[in-house]
Amino acid sequence: MEKNGTFLEKPDQQQLLIEQATLADNGSYVLTVRNTFFPKLTLESKIINLKVLKPLKSDAISLSNIKIYPNPAHDKIFIDLQNQTVDFKIFNIAGIIVFEEKDFNKNWLDLTNFLPGVYVFSFEIANTGVINWKVIIK
Repeated sequence: MEKNGTFLEKPDQQQLLIEQATLADNGSYVLTVRNTFFPKLTLESKIINLKVLKPLKSDAISLSNIKIYPNPAHDKIFIDLQNQTVDFKIFNIAGIIVFEEKDFNKNWLDLTNFLPGVYVFSFEIANTGVINWKVIIK
């Protein structure tokens, strides 16, 4: 495993777990797999970029302020952001962004073009933090 082109101290670990990530953990990570029986064979993962944001300020919007309903949803979902403007992304179960809008402040979203499944609604508030919600679309 390497971070920003530098090998990490534990090269034989099977996973990297960062508990209580700090700004120092920001970076690009790559997993490299080698086999002693086939020394010329090397497999590398795609680059995984980690961005740690500052924690939410106490005066920022909180989870208790956001309301998303109905969940599960079908054709339309209502999003109550308490008159806040956010950067809004929707990720599918594979972690791919399927919707993105900066300065989002609408109170509902049309879901007719979404396939049924589990999605993550991600709201970034004024570069102070990110709030994620799991939403099921039928």
